[in-house]
Amino acid sequence: MNDQLLLDVSVDLEDPEGEWAPKHTIPIEKLPYGEVHSAYSLLEFPFSGAIAGSLGATLKFKVMDVDPSSGEPDSEDTYDQTYVLEEVDIGVSDSVQGVAKTAFSSAWEALGDDATREETFQLSTVENIPEAVKK
Repeated sequence: MNDQLLLDVSVDLEDPEGEWAPKHTIPIEKLPYGEVHSAYSLLEFPFSGAIAGSLGATLKFKVMDVDPSSGEPDSEDTYDQTYVLEEVDIGVSDSVQGVAKTAFSSAWEALGDDATREETFQLSTVENIPEAVKK
């Protein structure tokens, strides 16, 4: 709607389980009609070690009425608006950055023997690996 200017546009994220904590939000200060900008939310990983989750999302902003032809405010009055958005799903891929194959080998070698672990496991309830895969 070209007769409105959106101010302080942000997305509030809320974890119903209380594990993911929003740490910082970078809102869009001013969003005129027809323009595209981005707002950001920074989350802290949970202490539980979880790397996936679903968060509720709410779009929040203030609306100021403006003259459609000039874009100048009609007054300094604003009113608050909120819209419930789809849930935001956080997965493993959101916290893993791809590494070029050639860089992977050199990075792996640079880790040394401290990053390598070799152990033996026993399949106590099955007799072979194909049977374990079926379960």
